[in-house]
Amino acid sequence: MATTEHVPSESWEGAYNVVPIPAIELRRSLLSMTIDGGASDVAARLLRQIDLVRDEYGVPEAEPRHPDLASGKPWPILTADLDATAEN
Repeated sequence: MATTEHVPSESWEGAYNVVPIPAIELRRSLLSMTIDGGASDVAARLLRQIDLVRDEYGVPEAEPRHPDLASGKPWPILTADLDATAEN
């Protein structure tokens, strides 16, 4: 994934650590391409995948949560789940 990097381990030969890297421009570009966050919105799906990777590996310190505040677009883009029921 374009939002992480493999860094060789200093303490274990042949091993590496997966660390987050800034992807500000990538995320900003994807946000500008979002439509409605629905199933056919590829850009929103990619942004969500980036967020899942960041949940697992962390977020670069210098990168904001919102891809582009000046755009005025909400993030995360949430859509109603038409199949949802009261039980889930």
